Amino acid sequence: MKKIFKYFTIAVLSVAVMGCQKADREPIHTDNTIREILMYSTSSPEELDGLPLPQPVTGVINQETGEIKFPIPSDLRPRTNSEGKRIVQFDPSRVKLRASVGYDVRITPSLSGIHDLSGNFEVDVLAVQTGKSKHYTMHAYFARD
Repeated sequence: MKKIFKYFTIAVLSVAVMGCQKADREPIHTDNTIREILMYSTSSPEELDGLPLPQPVTGVINQETGEIKFPIPSDLRPRTNSEGKRIVQFDPSRVKLRASVGYDVRITPSLSGIHDLSGNFEVDVLAVQTGKSKHYTMHAYFARD
């Protein structure tokens, strides 16, 4: 009985091992670009004074120069209401960012947290598998009417 069980186990294991295929090679991911990027307001309810939080602003990306511009609609400029209270719907010096990038990519410095885009904010996007890097400069501004 022990011999039958032993041979049966060996037969099952050999069939299982022979049935395994080699895994396909994973493709090398070379995309080191930012495909899309959104900028979100971080205004508090007190700063909004009852107004809704504005929609995110989509960045305009120039892949050749690495420049990303965020044109904030002019009606979202900070202003003062009739009671003299300052209303801030969008402050480019306090924004959050969310980007769409390729697989296995590292962005330095990280886009997590709050950033100041009133001046130039620079990031490097690295395709980890190839070591190729692309430099981006971001800037937010209020669009003209």
